Amino acid sequence: MNLAAPKSFKVVTYLLLHEESTQLGISEETGVSLYQVHDVVKYLTDIAILREGSRRGARVVLSDPIRLLDAISLHRPLSRLVVDTIRLEHTDVAEAEKLIANMSKKQNLRYAFTCFSGLNKYMEYYIAYPTIHVYSTNPERIVRTLPSGRGTVTVNFLQADQSQFERVKNVRGSSVVAAMQVVIDLFCLGAEGRDGAIKLYESLKQVSKQRTKR
Repeated sequence: MNLAAPKSFKVVTYLLLHEESTQLGISEETGVSLYQVHDVVKYLTDIAILREGSRRGARVVLSDPIRLLDAISLHRPLSRLVVDTIRLEHTDVAEAEKLIANMSKKQNLRYAFTCFSGLNKYMEYYIAYPTIHVYSTNPERIVRTLPSGRGTVTVNFLQADQSQFERVKNVRGSSVVAAMQVVIDLFCLGAEGRDGAIKLYESLKQVSKQRTKR
């Protein structure tokens, strides 16, 4: 089972956002066939990431979300999505992000920040990394127009492998992938992204619980 395959990825992303659900509900919300949802659920149940719910109407319960994130990262290392890397003359990440945004807009290219750039848009994170990860609809083109330098900021341009551009948010004036996509990408980045991913994921779960209570 490849959890990074587009339809499987939709299912696991939904599961991460919904602690309890039904296979039919997952199918209806994601547009993935019930047959394919069943395959993903069975696979995750067999490896003890999901379990059958005890509450009435709950057929699927996510019992170990961290293991699910780990499983996704094994199928989808972020390094495979890196199309090009450039070192800028900037020493300030925020200024480098502004440059990328402005150059993308001038060329009518869509972009969306992720990993630590995305994390710092959604929540205040105490560790600053001089590395930017950004999805672009034409990574090669934008790289050719950016001035390289000897600053401390490095930019990794990513090729979208899912429907990242369908769920882009405007956060603090920047285009950012959906918060759960940031969580997944941080896990897929490796050990350095794990702490931030867990903090953002816990924040998303709290928001989800508050909405459910209402």
